[in-house]
Amino acid sequence: MPKKTIKKAEKKKTAEQWRLEGDKFAKKNENKKALEAYTKAVQIDGRSLKYVPKKLRTQEICLAAVQNVSHAISEVPEKSRSMEICLTAVKHRSRGEEIDFLVMGRDPTIFVLKHIPEKHKTYELFLAAVQCNSWIFAYTPDEFKTAELCLIAMKGSADVKVSIGGRRSSALGSGALSLVPNKLKTIDYKDSRLCA
Repeated sequence: MPKKTIKKAEKKKTAEQWRLEGDKFAKKNENKKALEAYTKAVQIDGRSLKYVPKKLRTQEICLAAVQNVSHAISEVPEKSRSMEICLTAVKHRSRGEEIDFLVMGRDPTIFVLKHIPEKHKTYELFLAAVQCNSWIFAYTPDEFKTAELCLIAMKGSADVKVSIGGRRSSALGSGALSLVPNKLKTIDYKDSRLCA
C-alpha cells in the first residue's frame, strides 16, 4: 500500500489527536471516517494501533502501523498477520525503536520474531530480515542457514576473514562465527588473528 500524502494542515495533528478523532467517528458508527483518522494516527506513530478498535484493524491500518514501528505487529490480530506484514516487521526497525527496547532491557528482534506466526517463519522471511539486519542471523533456525544467508550475515565488519561455501567474507565478530554451521565454514589460516 503506497503511503498517502497528508495535507500540511493535517500534518500538525499528533497521532493522539488523530486517534481521538477516530474514536469520535467510531462512536457514531462512521467507520469510513474513523478508518481515515486511525490510518493517519498509525502513520505518525505505529504504536497507536493498540487504541484502534479490533473490528477496525484492517490489513491496511495494520501494515501502516508496522511500516512505522515494527513492534506494532504485537497489536495486529493473529489472523491478520499476513506474510506482507511479517516481512515488513522484520525488515523495518527505526533507530529510535531500537533504543526504546534497549532502554527497557529487551531485544527488539526477539520481540518481533515472537509475534511472527510459525507458518511465516520461512527461508524467505529470514533472508529478507538478515539482509536488513544481520543480527537476526543469531535467531535464524539452523535449517535456514545456507551459505548465501551466512555470507549476507557476515558481511558487515572486517574482524575475521572466513570462507563460507567457497566464498570469502568478513564476519561480524568472532562470536558470530559460532553461529555458522560447521559444514559451511572453512578457516583461512593466512589471517593471523585466528591463530592464537
